[in-house]
Amino acid sequence: MKLFKNKKVIMVLSLLTVVFFAGCSNSNEPDGPGGPVGGGYQGGGKMLSYKVPDVSVLFAGLNTTGKHREFDGLYGYTNHAAWGWSKHVQGYAQANVDGQTWHFFTNSGHNKGMILISNPANQTSTIEISGWSHPGGMQTIGNYLFVPMEQHQDGRKNVEVWIYNVANGLSKDSKPIKQIKFGPDSSRYIYGPDLAGALGITDFNYNGKDYYLMVIARYDQFYTYIAEVPQNMANVSFKFAGVTRINGKETQGFGLITDDSNGVYMILTMSYYSAGEATYADWAYLHKLSIDSTAKGFSVDINTPLDTRRFYKTGGLKGVDGPHFRWAGGVYIHSSGLRLLTTSRNILNGKLDVNYYE
Repeated sequence: MKLFKNKKVIMVLSLLTVVFFAGCSNSNEPDGPGGPVGGGYQGGGKMLSYKVPDVSVLFAGLNTTGKHREFDGLYGYTNHAAWGWSKHVQGYAQANVDGQTWHFFTNSGHNKGMILISNPANQTSTIEISGWSHPGGMQTIGNYLFVPMEQHQDGRKNVEVWIYNVANGLSKDSKPIKQIKFGPDSSRYIYGPDLAGALGITDFNYNGKDYYLMVIARYDQFYTYIAEVPQNMANVSFKFAGVTRINGKETQGFGLITDDSNGVYMILTMSYYSAGEATYADWAYLHKLSIDSTAKGFSVDINTPLDTRRFYKTGGLKGVDGPHFRWAGGVYIHSSGLRLLTTSRNILNGKLDVNYYE
């Protein structure tokens, strides 16, 4: 039975899930309505995403000129100590906590991952994660932030997805409520990639039952997973559902969205160098996902883009180092709309430029 229609690039699934956003608010920033905690709501005790009307209309209505904000007091892994530069930012997410927006950024150095936090009072802190590198593009669903990370130590090459409860925000001492292991060695892990640039997560309903759909991106390969939505997120159990390639789309950030008619979409962000402009040209692609039920579970098609739009940054450094999807693209869904997120390449002496498109 076909759940959602359309097709092009095929992924075969058995159970699915996704990860990718969080947020934060400030009177000086362009925050939209946040609604209930964490950019989602609880349905029957379960944590589900906001369901928005007509994703195509929302996407087409996004302002293509960015709104600029500068954060201060963020300190990532130092790349050039004398200049105060961090290594490049890798993910940006937002979450709504009691009507206030929290901001989360990922960064890493040599065998150390970091989640940088800015709360509604502009106070900052850092979660340091030893032994892990490249925490990538994130997404939130309900009260939960999903973060992909890589581990390349002791001959191991695998990915973990760490889930944090952000119902009360995060602090430097926050611990994940669940860590899920993925990797090529299916005898040790859930089968999956050895690298993870970003992930996305949403939910859908089939025959009266709620499922999470999660996608993890390894360059232009998209690994898909599905899980029944549990009453307690610590009990979530994902199963590999297939992998597909979208040639040339080596994304640093994307997000999944479900509309109020149970249609599932993906917004994929990309940057391409434009020699004539001496900078990156930033693009976003709206894809519809087709989900079919099969005897073994589900199959998913990622269709050719329904819409493609270019976006133009404001503020921050000129050229490639300014706010671009290349560095940290994100998608935030709130109770009445959609917001695309991006950051500049580096944190400079504690300062980070971001752009919002909404």
